[in-house]
Amino acid sequence: MLENISDRPKIQPYDKQLLVCTGTRCAPESSEPLFKSLGEKLKAHGLAEGAARVKRTRCSCFAVCKKGPIVCVQPDGVWYCDVTAEVMDRIIVEHLKGGRPVEEHVFHRGPGAPGATTPAPSRAPDYAGLLKALCENGERILITKPEGVISEIRGRIECREKGDWINLETADCSCHIHLMRQEIASVEFIQRTKTDGHITRLVELRAADRRLLLRVYFPAAPASNAAEFDRLKEIHDKA
Repeated sequence: MLENISDRPKIQPYDKQLLVCTGTRCAPESSEPLFKSLGEKLKAHGLAEGAARVKRTRCSCFAVCKKGPIVCVQPDGVWYCDVTAEVMDRIIVEHLKGGRPVEEHVFHRGPGAPGATTPAPSRAPDYAGLLKALCENGERILITKPEGVISEIRGRIECREKGDWINLETADCSCHIHLMRQEIASVEFIQRTKTDGHITRLVELRAADRRLLLRVYFPAAPASNAAEFDRLKEIHDKA
């Protein structure tokens, strides 16, 4: 705990945050130059300081990995794909300054964003707390994309929070999974019984468009796992 408030990190006030994926799977040949160009562009439009300041942020992965460069404007919750230099110019002028999203390149709106199909929740669910509990009891975790499973981790898994991100990693840090908190829209506890009597228990985290983000499998043994599964489900249902 920080004993002196002066020891805490400081961030200059800003009106909006512009997040750009510069990861290796998301058009790296164009996303990095796009991000680097923002400093001068925002300055030229009077968005680099003062009450209208736009904070630009480089991100390593949004778990989209398709039709990049991917850009997100927060707190508006508006997500853009195929963002070229010309499209970025339009986003700056039309959206950041004018308040009108560039609709041709919008592919998703977060909960509560204008035009979103999912309303903003009355309070933010404790997804990180739930994931920590799942990691302590889960057997293996899969992170998925529309194209299929892209990563799997087994064994002891640790869950850490970092700003808007929830990071899952193995104890030896050899495998990582990163989830953006705002992308999680729902959690589903699923129990399936096969004809041979074998029971599979799993938990799925989904985005607002029903896209599967994460799946956690509970081991069949010991029997206490069934009780823990039911306990977590009851806590989540009451939240």
